Amino acid sequence: MPDQFQAQVPPELADLVPEFLRNRKGQLQGLRRAAREQDFDRVREYANSMIGVGRPYGFPEISTLGKRIDNSARDGDGTSVIYLVELYADYLANVRVRMPDGADFAEAC
Repeated sequence: MPDQFQAQVPPELADLVPEFLRNRKGQLQGLRRAAREQDFDRVREYANSMIGVGRPYGFPEISTLGKRIDNSARDGDGTSVIYLVELYADYLANVRVRMPDGADFAEAC
């Protein structure tokens, strides 16, 4: 599995991971809709949320993708926005979360 599809959760946030991931997946539909409609202001709102929450929760790739989505939306590049949003969806569907004790997230639940 590529490194960008792995996340190491800080110990103090381990209990918040299930809700964190549910929230990210819940926002994905709105982000996809905004991307399809080329509502770049709304896309940037979602992207800035991604930038702000990814790294602190142990998901630096979410922040990185958020920055790339924000840049593409700022540039009005709808094709790149849609591509990056789908890359984000793929990440959320496949990310391997490591808990502080080294267990995979699925094993910890």
